[in-house]
Amino acid sequence: MNKAEAVGPILILSAKLGTQNGVGGRRWALFGRRMMEQGLEVHIITAQQELPQEFKAFANRVHRIESAYPDILQYGPRNIWGKIQYRLALFYMKLKVRGTVYDTGVLDVYSLCRMARNIIREHHIQTVICTGAPFSYLYTGVLLKREFPHLLLFSDFRDRWTNGFHYGIRALNANRFAAEANREEAVLNTSDVITAACPDIITYLSERVPANYHLLLNPVSDLLQPLPQASVTLEPKVFTITCAGNIGKGCEPYFEHFLSNVALLQQRLPGQFRFVFIGNGDREMDQLLNSNPMSCIQKLPYMNQQELSDFLSISDAFLLFQRPEMVNSIATKVFDYIKFRKPIIACVGPGRLYDLITENKLGYILNRNISAEDFIRDVLRLRDGSMPFDHNFDYTPYTLDAQVQKILHLMEEARKKRI
Repeated sequence: MNKAEAVGPILILSAKLGTQNGVGGRRWALFGRRMMEQGLEVHIITAQQELPQEFKAFANRVHRIESAYPDILQYGPRNIWGKIQYRLALFYMKLKVRGTVYDTGVLDVYSLCRMARNIIREHHIQTVICTGAPFSYLYTGVLLKREFPHLLLFSDFRDRWTNGFHYGIRALNANRFAAEANREEAVLNTSDVITAACPDIITYLSERVPANYHLLLNPVSDLLQPLPQASVTLEPKVFTITCAGNIGKGCEPYFEHFLSNVALLQQRLPGQFRFVFIGNGDREMDQLLNSNPMSCIQKLPYMNQQELSDFLSISDAFLLFQRPEMVNSIATKVFDYIKFRKPIIACVGPGRLYDLITENKLGYILNRNISAEDFIRDVLRLRDGSMPFDHNFDYTPYTLDAQVQKILHLMEEARKKRI
């Protein structure tokens, strides 16, 4: 029996889709596309209207709903009229929604179920994979499972739900929080397979409902391709340290410490180092950058995978920040960085990411106790190549193929248990 026969047709529900639409769009775009390439029948329902480039060969497998969620609540007001629209939309959502009003799929559950229902019947779907946030997509899986008991329900948590820091969860009153907690518990009790992007999520889910949870890391993107070494300039240049993607709210203490160290570095060694931030969409971090202007810090807009590949190829080292409450998570950008085999400067505390970098000699830990003098000494060691670094680190376990193999294995094992 081949893989396609073993797992049967699959339906994926993901609000965003594609590597150009953040981590939420990237995770199951990569997984789903690779499964299609391996010959599995996979269909995807998304609210992403533009067909991602990586699905051009599978356009008939991507099915779109038009989200009813107010755009103004996603992107925020830009003027006085926008502020009025924002307040009206917020008032409407509070009347309409029992839980958080910032779940961008909460008005789309009916549309999701209707489209999924048709696809399940037409293509004899055996497994439904739902990923959240938005968490309403996870709850949609529960509703589909109740209607089609034969379905294998695979629920994938990319973020914390009731123990999270986003989507207005912490500001909910008791009744609205209870509504979210009830839906979360329904997902945990109904799912056949539950995966999470990091151990921190599994820890909190285990406290909610004991179950057999599985770690499913974000993969090394096969769409990021380092330039051949011969095409990378070897002329003397400014040592470039790049941070790609969002930094993340909660990293302010690390970020402020980093900026203070860079200020002294620029004063001591002007023009020798450059720090580049690509596509950071976090407002708090952007404000910190704007309030601490330095000539050695450069901000660049979001880049597609090809552009990012080229820029990471010519960078000399990489930079990342980790929220203190997510010490056992490994940020997605880590799996991009390691493919380019350059040192990583990680502003993190002790935990899984700390161990990955230190035990495998993948870079340097910039903790908040390091002085600016020590920071300067260490980046000079990075530049001179005198800091230990493993250029041959085996990242096979983090590749897309390895993670897809794990997904299929989890499906097969869950199906065996139901026989």
